[in-house]
Amino acid sequence: MDMEAIKIALGIEPQIVKKEKKYSFIKYPVFNAGSKVLKILPIDDIFSNPEVVFIHFYIKEGDVIKTVTQTAEKPVFIIVKSIDRNSLFNKMDIIEKK
Repeated sequence: MDMEAIKIALGIEPQIVKKEKKYSFIKYPVFNAGSKVLKILPIDDIFSNPEVVFIHFYIKEGDVIKTVTQTAEKPVFIIVKSIDRNSLFNKMDIIEKK
């Protein structure tokens, strides 16, 4: 693979064979600035879904949602994977509604 990276850097067409096709998606749910976090529901059932890679909350109960000016300030993110694009977005919609 290193040789193929060198070819790309030199402008030479690489000889790369795709082994598999996978998709992933990171979602930052939108929250209203100024809202208070009353309760965070357990997320254990979401992790039982094998397509869920990671979920992280930067907030806790009682916090007030701040105005977001950059991605690093978003209070929650979810990463999902799938074998095709359509099912990826469908799965993210289902997980986000939970």
